Parts: sequence; structure tokens; C-alpha cells
Amino acid sequence: MAIQNPVTISTVDSSGDSVAVVGSNGAVPVSLDTLLAGERNVGESNQYFASVPECNGTPVDVSTNSTDVSTVPALLFGIYINADIAVEAVGLHDGTGGTELITIPIGTAGELGIAGTHVVFPGIKFNDAIFVESTNATGNITVSWRPQ
Repeated sequence: MAIQNPVTISTVDSSGDSVAVVGSNGAVPVSLDTLLAGERNVGESNQYFASVPECNGTPVDVSTNSTDVSTVPALLFGIYINADIAVEAVGLHDGTGGTELITIPIGTAGELGIAGTHVVFPGIKFNDAIFVESTNATGNITVSWRPQ
């Protein structure tokens, strides 16, 4: 098979002359020295150059009334109920005092608040932070999230 449109990759040497970049075998040497697949791309909306199934798991005792799970914009991937939610529902807010995006009801048969329940989300966007709020609730959850 013939090469129809060969490309010459060149650089400038120390004297300012243009020289072709070719390895000893005739191939062009290539390296990725900035972002490799899976390394953090902090500050971008996806955080990763390639898809990496990784997130933080933060345990929350809902009886402490309020907890900052994240203090930065974040994506919510799941909630696991470790101990039944009782007395009152628990809310996940977009930042302290922000809009309640998720409500975990009191655990009764067949509902979300029962221990052992795991709810997976596709990456719900919290623009400010993830804040768990409850006034009188009891129970324990683990929140799966990562910075946005």
C-alpha cells in the first residue's frame, strides 16, 4: 500500500534550524507527557480525560442535623442506607441552605429509607456543594460523589 500524502514532523534544533523528527527505525517517536488516560483534569466539567469509574464515599450520621459532604461543585452517583432513616426525612441540598434536590423518606417497608437500600444516580449535578440536612432524623447513609 502506497502512502498518498506523507507528513513530515519537524522541530527546531538549538541553532534554530528546522530538523525532521524521526526515530532510528524511521518512525516518528510519540509520547503523551501532559494528560494520560485516567488522570485528573481538574477544573474541567468531566474531571477526567477518560472515563474512570471512581468516586468518593462519605459516611453521614444524619442525627448530626447537617453535614457538608462536599464543599465544592459535585456530581452525585449514589446513596446507600446503612441504618434505617427514622423520625423525619433527610434532604440533600445544592449547597448550605440551597435547593433540596433529593429527599430520603422515613424508612418503612418498600421505601428508600430502609437499611441495605442502594440508589444509583447517573451523576446528578450539584452546582455549589452537596449538603445533607435533617433536624430530628436518625440513621446513617453513605453518599457516593466526586468533585465536578
